[in-house]
Amino acid sequence: MPRSRSLPITTSNIPEYSHSTSSSHSDSSGFYSVQPSERPHPPVISKVKQDTIFSFEWSGTDTDCESSMSVPAAQIVDPKGKNTSDLRNRHEPPTLPPPLFYSTLLHDDVFDTYIKAEGLGPEAQRPADATGTGSEDVPPVNAQAPGVEAVKSIGQTYSNMPTIEKLNASRSFVSEKTSQIWIFSLLNDSSLPKPFNLTATYNSNIWKRQQLGGLGGDVFRNIPDLTEAHTMKWLNDTSVSIGYTHGLLKHDIDNTSDPDFGWKPSDSIPFRIFNDSGHNKALSGGLNSRKPDMVLLDRDHPYRQAKLADRLDWGPVRALVEVSVQESHYQVMLKTLLDKAANIFHCQLHRNYVLGLAIFGKGNKMKYFFVLVDRGGAVATHPTEIKGFDAHLLARIIYAFAFGSNKLLGMDPSVEVDHITGAAVRVSVDKQWFTVLKAIHISPVMCSRGTRVYIVQDDKRQYHILKDSWVLLSHAKENSEIARLKLISDKSQEKLLSALAADKTYSPSKPKKMSPESIRALRSYLLRPRFVAGDENVADTDTPRHNGTWVQAFPRIRRRTVHGPIGDPITSYRSRVECLQAFIDIVDVIKFFDGDCTLLHGDISVSNIVIVRFLPQIILAAMSCNGGVEEAMEYMSIIASLRNPSASHRTPRMELESFFDAPSGGAVIDFDYSRAKGSVSTDVSGTVPYMSIELSINMTGNKVPFEHRMDHDVESLFLAFLHIVRFTPGPAGDPGEDILVTPNEIRISQWHHDTLVANIPHVKGSDILRLRDPDEMASVLPKYWRPLAPNVIRLIDIVYPQVTIPLRTGKNISELFKQELNNILAECHKLEDTPHRYGTCMPYQTRFPLRKRKAIQDNTQTTSQSESMIPVPVKAKRSKTSKR
Repeated sequence: MPRSRSLPITTSNIPEYSHSTSSSHSDSSGFYSVQPSERPHPPVISKVKQDTIFSFEWSGTDTDCESSMSVPAAQIVDPKGKNTSDLRNRHEPPTLPPPLFYSTLLHDDVFDTYIKAEGLGPEAQRPADATGTGSEDVPPVNAQAPGVEAVKSIGQTYSNMPTIEKLNASRSFVSEKTSQIWIFSLLNDSSLPKPFNLTATYNSNIWKRQQLGGLGGDVFRNIPDLTEAHTMKWLNDTSVSIGYTHGLLKHDIDNTSDPDFGWKPSDSIPFRIFNDSGHNKALSGGLNSRKPDMVLLDRDHPYRQAKLADRLDWGPVRALVEVSVQESHYQVMLKTLLDKAANIFHCQLHRNYVLGLAIFGKGNKMKYFFVLVDRGGAVATHPTEIKGFDAHLLARIIYAFAFGSNKLLGMDPSVEVDHITGAAVRVSVDKQWFTVLKAIHISPVMCSRGTRVYIVQDDKRQYHILKDSWVLLSHAKENSEIARLKLISDKSQEKLLSALAADKTYSPSKPKKMSPESIRALRSYLLRPRFVAGDENVADTDTPRHNGTWVQAFPRIRRRTVHGPIGDPITSYRSRVECLQAFIDIVDVIKFFDGDCTLLHGDISVSNIVIVRFLPQIILAAMSCNGGVEEAMEYMSIIASLRNPSASHRTPRMELESFFDAPSGGAVIDFDYSRAKGSVSTDVSGTVPYMSIELSINMTGNKVPFEHRMDHDVESLFLAFLHIVRFTPGPAGDPGEDILVTPNEIRISQWHHDTLVANIPHVKGSDILRLRDPDEMASVLPKYWRPLAPNVIRLIDIVYPQVTIPLRTGKNISELFKQELNNILAECHKLEDTPHRYGTCMPYQTRFPLRKRKAIQDNTQTTSQSESMIPVPVKAKRSKTSKR
């Protein structure tokens, strides 16, 4: 029986790999993703205001890749209007999600060997004495110093890392030279442990009072020369002096383990210190390799006593400090703070915003500015000399850094974190706590939706997907992913209950007695989204900006959902048959959304379609199984019987061999950009490389209202299928040998690298028309998929029934499209293919990403090269006359 509303009902969502641009989401998972009613991110062609936002869904791969996305080198325009993208590599294949079986984590006892081989273990081990909670301002003090291997990096290599770095450090989203008065709004007395008492600080000997040009004002005594070591000591001494005069610190007369710090908090308040160990040794675990001048750490963090051989991680960093003796370094230091803030966001689920302080200059010309960075952009105050009122304000900042609450420093109290590593341990969603097991998607783009996806476990030890993202407030007001997940979940449950009620042979006590119709209904139910919990507004970007009083911004709200089922990337298909069946299932799901829920998905892409393996824990999370795992395994056997009804199926046992041929199906995830059926709008949404050509034309200049149809989702599904047959060589294939890559072959690849988003619809149309030629199609497909080239051409003719420029989507194409997929499935049954075993490592894909492919010299190049010249490593293009 399906679970009732009072019990957890999951929703399938492995990484919500789409954002708002690269997947045309505004995050980063694959390519651009276009998000309705949002300003271009970044500016598309010029700095002219536009209503449609292009969001990036980047994609990355690595041998230890823990999250996957697809990265376009697209659309970066610098402040001077110059295009900063590089098209020399536009033939490079997009980075697709890695073919990993994340669902093995649900049965870690059975798949222990695979999990270790692929590095899929839990993110954070939780030492009993080393846990701190976001809701508690005082972390425990007995944590052991972590070794170099104790903190596993969650960083990864992205296929267009330079583009991502330019985005994250772009000043396009920065409100610069804001009045210092804004700092009082953020660091107001009510947010501090005790109101800041300037008069009390005069007793601390940190000031040198003097007359300056008749205007009067205080300056700091013994201000340093701005080397990292001297500035760190001065900041720590100043914070201790201010803390002591406010009654927050007392002498630690029993301190013997840390003679350099003879102070301890007098009450249960945070106490942090400034640390410069990262200025000559890059911190680990970040998006990129960066050396912060200073970072703010909890005073009792074990790294303070650790050897310098141990590398500090970005996880426990609380705030940033940059220093420079250069007097005109404002621009450089602002960019540096943005770049390093991106590392903090990449490592910390619990981060709402990052605070930074920059001090630069010499002598009495020394200046500082204060920065807040969040998913909506950044706020930077006007650089000001450290004198008088502004010196007092700097003292307030130091006071807040050292003693302010975790929440004041931008940390989310609903996330419990490991005190040593900074990794998320538990998350509260809708007053329920979920234990974090594994991060499977992390967006690398900072000013965006910043989507993060995790596998989590509830207090009943059932497994779900946690999705965390920052949605534009303008979009969230009329589009609630939570409401739509609930609707889909309810409709799906109704259809299953209706099918079971009509089945005269079915009995909950005897689940094996089910009609084929009921089994198919059960299978469909397990493939559809199921809602568990959700919070519509965890945080927002307006509040730290004092509700926009001081700073103009594009406000975002933070949304969290818990849902199921858990799926594996579509690239993890084990055979042609499994892959085709997944796409057939997704056509059925799209039709279910349209017919039963009156919804359109709006963002079908490779990153948003997954394969659900019907494992016992997947079934337990969605069904009320009184018999526990044993009953769930009976359902697993029943679903497997659909493949061969005449065969006798025994209930599998909890052992590795029982799962090698686990039944599976296709599902879709990410409903941030779903919309009502029949909606008419000038705005478009979706992941640009997979977006309907007809819709994406509306991204250019003259926008006209148009109707979003189910056909557009089917077209996006076809474009995703085209990527699979073009860029994946099968479970046993070697990408380095099988994927055609040459500077002269840019079809489909260029969709992910074109510098102007407006060009992509036309490039798509041109490529697809060329691929209608049988020889052209066969020349670009790897040998695994080449026998199906004629079928792929027939899919093109179904989706685009008329050859027009630009190409237009056919109407009512879902049935013909599904029929042809079934024809391809029939062809696949005839082809020789040894299915890969579930829960075992694939030989090439996860070991040798395309960016590390073994190259073959192009035989079209001149052979008379100098011995000193390095041959260009590209694979020879297959021509019509070449051997295939």
